[in-house]
Amino acid sequence: MNGNDDFISCWNEILVPKWNRFRHLLSGNGAVHSSMAYEYFDIKPGDKVLDIGCGYGETCLEMGRMVGPGGEVLGLDCTETFLDIANRERDEAG
Repeated sequence: MNGNDDFISCWNEILVPKWNRFRHLLSGNGAVHSSMAYEYFDIKPGDKVLDIGCGYGETCLEMGRMVGPGGEVLGLDCTETFLDIANRERDEAG
């Protein structure tokens, strides 16, 4: 394994179960930083946005509302579990 593989393995095998267990405490903490980023990047309808390290995709959902049907948001993460949850919650949100 190389350093990148070790990092991804650590997230998938060690951190994801802990993050899932405490999601109710951890997820809301990023909202303040996300709000500041939204203002800084001036996301508008029709924009295309890339969210690297999107986790559960909360910011992707919010940015999706900002860019509207004419825009596009792509979320990337190294953990399939987070992406599965993000995709499910995106589908549930419509």
